[in-house]
Formats: sequence, structure tokens, C-alpha cells
Amino acid sequence: MEKEFHVPAIILLGDPELELPADRQMIFKGDEIGNFLRQIGNHQVEETVAYHRERCQYSGRLDLGCHQCLDACKHGALSRSDNGITIDHLVCQNCGSCVAACPTGALQNQGFHDQAFIAYFDQRTVPENTVLVLGSEPELLKLWWHHAGRTWDHVFFLEYPQVNALTTMHFLFLFALGFCRVVLLNSSEQSGEHAPAVSEQRLAEDILDQLFAVPDFITHTTGKGFADAVAKNGKNPLQKFYNDFSYSGRRRKLSSILQFLLAAADSAIEEPLQGEKYSTTYGQLRCEEDRCTACVACLNECYTGALTSDQQNYILMHKPALCVQCGMCVAICPEKALSLEPGLILAPRFFQNHNLAQAEPMICARCGARFGTRKSYQHVINILQATGRFSEQEDVLSYCETCRAVKMFESYAK
Repeated sequence: MEKEFHVPAIILLGDPELELPADRQMIFKGDEIGNFLRQIGNHQVEETVAYHRERCQYSGRLDLGCHQCLDACKHGALSRSDNGITIDHLVCQNCGSCVAACPTGALQNQGFHDQAFIAYFDQRTVPENTVLVLGSEPELLKLWWHHAGRTWDHVFFLEYPQVNALTTMHFLFLFALGFCRVVLLNSSEQSGEHAPAVSEQRLAEDILDQLFAVPDFITHTTGKGFADAVAKNGKNPLQKFYNDFSYSGRRRKLSSILQFLLAAADSAIEEPLQGEKYSTTYGQLRCEEDRCTACVACLNECYTGALTSDQQNYILMHKPALCVQCGMCVAICPEKALSLEPGLILAPRFFQNHNLAQAEPMICARCGARFGTRKSYQHVINILQATGRFSEQEDVLSYCETCRAVKMFESYAK
């Protein structure tokens, strides 16, 4: 007699020899009782972090690519899946680490995402030598209660849900708008706690120091130390300010801002900047042109636009400023022709397209149309000849798709 039970959850005690499904949200082992108990009762789950698969440089299908967010999350809220990155919002602590670590903007702070942040400052003029204060609503309320009735000149307050989710792009954007300093309001428990946030802030400050000799653009403070923090003198050295409020991705926006700052600084640093923060998600791509067959398999997994092709002239191109050094292209290249060269270069050439390889097009033996590349054709022929499966009399690979079909029908008709 068979019985069917509908249960909200299953707990497997002991050590059952069962193969559990990969997605087992309500199936728990004996040592996961805590996770089960967290599911009981009424919950208000705030999904503070959003994931955009189309911008992510991690491939769940191949289990390759960028994993900065996974390394940053210390709460176990992120995991790999066939569709990319999965967020467990019940476990997420909204610490901001994954958002700050994400170089492409695939992970966003729902409360104030990148595009909204950029658009917020459109049509707003930043007064000269203004200090921007960023903090969450609770931190700002505590500040105002602590300093009731007091006002500050040249200080602009902006509520931001989680300041540890801010990235290099945000800080350089604020500098390019004309702010002289940024003050981040933290609770005493949060200060200096999140490695990705600290790394992004230091990178922004290093870039500004290299280009404009501006130290300490970013200041951390609690409510008690606020008065001293905003009292520090500061001046933005820019003569003209950034006025592009479009947004098509975090790395593209950062690239645009860096180009603006380079032009304003009227200087360049040709040598790659040294240090982990410069090399983890910035760098160039090298190609051994004699090995590359221009199959463009690498293009299929590059969503930042760092890799592009000139289809008319069969040229593979790379723009370093858009590359996040995920290594996906290197891993999937069938000829092992690609290699990464980490390092951020503050010079115009870093923002230009570079030709990695150019291939001779294949010309159809029948109609003269261009299709594929001669290198790819010869590569396939070599493989077929090595296995004894190629006959020149039956060669249909030297024809385009249309003529190939005609050739095959003609061969069968004989």
C-alpha cells in the first residue's frame, strides 16, 4: 500500500545513504537543525542584494570565471549554481562585501543601486569645497540626535543603506563631480571590518593620490567623531567637472570616469601599478597570434565588452579597461593562445582597443564568399588527416554553408 505525504520539510537523522538533490532547500541533515529552525515562523525577508546574470563573469555552466563575491562573503549566503550565483536572502547579513567586491556590477545594493546613484546627482550642482557625508538611515538619525540643532556649512548629507557596498567607481565619480572629501558614517562595530570595502576605498585613494596628490579623500567616522571629521580642510583640484550621467555597467562607468580624470590630470603612469588591489580585477590580455585560429570562442563568455571582433576584417580586439581578469577566455580557448597580464595602467592606451590577432578569411571555392578563417579550416583538416578521415575528393569544408549543401547533394547524385 502506497501513501503520499505532503510535508513542509524533511530532516534526515543519522547518516542516510541517500543521494540528495543539488537544490534541497527544505531537506536538512542532522547537523543542519539550526538552518531548519530558522525557517520556522513568520519572517520578513529583505532581499537587499540583487543579482544580474547578464553582467556576471562567472559561468555556472562551466564553473569558471570570476568568484570575487564568493571569496568576499563570510556568511555563506552565496553559492554557485548552473545559472551563476545564488543568493540565500535568509542567511545574507547585508554587510555589503559581495557588492563591493563585484567588479562588473552583477551584484547590486537594492536600496540604492549604481544606476540610481549616478542619476541622483544629475541636475544637481555641487558647491565648491563641499564635503559629502554618506551613511545609513539609523546612523544619520543617531548623528542628528547627538548634534541636535547644529548645522554645518558646505556639508551635504546623503542616506546610503550600506556604505560598505560602495566601490572605487562610486568614490571616483564623487571626486569627479567636485566633492572635496567623502565622510563615511559607520557604527563602531562596522569600522574597518569589511576587506572588500577597505580595498575599494584604498584603491580609489591611491588613484587620486597618484594623479592629483590628493590624500585622505575618504574618511571614516562614528557619530562621536563627526565634528572633527568634517572640520578638516579639503579642496578639489579639478577645473572642470564630470557631467556624464549615463550608465551601462559598473566597469564601463569606471572606465569613463578614469579617462576623464586622466585627461584632467594631464599625466600618465605607463608602468602597471603594483599591489594585489591593482592586479585582482584589472589587467591586459595577451595572445600568441601564431596559435590563435580566430575561432572567437573567447567572445562568447565576455559580457563586459572587453573582447570584441571586427567581423569584416577578422580581427580579435581587447580593451584592458573593461577587463576584470576573470580568466574565462583563457580557460575556454581551445588553442591555449591567451594569457592574463594583471595590473592597472593609468595611461590612455589602457582604454583603447588593441588588436590581439588577425586571421586570413576563408574564401568559398565555389561562390567566392568569405566565411570563417583559413587557420580554422587548416586546423580541422589537420585533425581529420591525423585520424585518416579526410579525403581531398570529398572535401566540402572549403565551401561556405550554402555551397557545402549543394556540393553534398551533387556528390550523392553521382
